[in-house]
Amino acid sequence: MYNYVNEDVFFAWYEEKTGLKPNKKALLAELAKQYMSSRKGEFVLPADKCLSGESEKYCFSFENVGCCGASTMYFYL
Repeated sequence: MYNYVNEDVFFAWYEEKTGLKPNKKALLAELAKQYMSSRKGEFVLPADKCLSGESEKYCFSFENVGCCGASTMYFYL
C-alpha cells in the first residue's frame, strides 16, 4: 500500500515545470515506479516534458513501515 504525504505541492511543481495539469493518479504511479527502479528519492522529468527544455528533479523521502508481513510505504513529498 502506498501513501503520499503533501502531494499537492508535488502536483503544483509538476504543473509549473510542464505547463500541464497532472493526471494525479498516473503521476503518483510514475513516482512510485521511478523510486522502485532507482531506489533514489528523486522524481525525474525528462527535458522534452519540461518548459525549460532541461531535465528537472523533485526530491522526496520514502519510508517503508512493515510489520508481520504487511507493508505500508510512505512517500513524503
